[in-house]
Amino acid sequence: MVNVGILRWRINRPEEYLRILSRISRYSYEEFIEDPERYGSAERFLQLAIAAINDLGNHVIADPTLGEISWIQMIVGNIALKHGHDLKVFLIRTP
Repeated sequence: MVNVGILRWRINRPEEYLRILSRISRYSYEEFIEDPERYGSAERFLQLAIAAINDLGNHVIADPTLGEISWIQMIVGNIALKHGHDLKVFLIRTP
């Protein structure tokens, strides 16, 4: 079963990293590429954000009630089906 407290904590991690990346994005292209600390920090925080999102996904797919997950893309489909949604309807935005 997915632990909501852990899920909230794991959702906050990538948001924190994305806020830092947003601050870094305020530099001009020239300012960014001329300073290795800036582009190195951006690279690292991007890596941390990706890892945090993967951790979040791994926590969700560990829920045995979702059924077998062989591909990460199956998570959305299994969650939709579990809640009685047709996947096509679930993924299509209506105007």
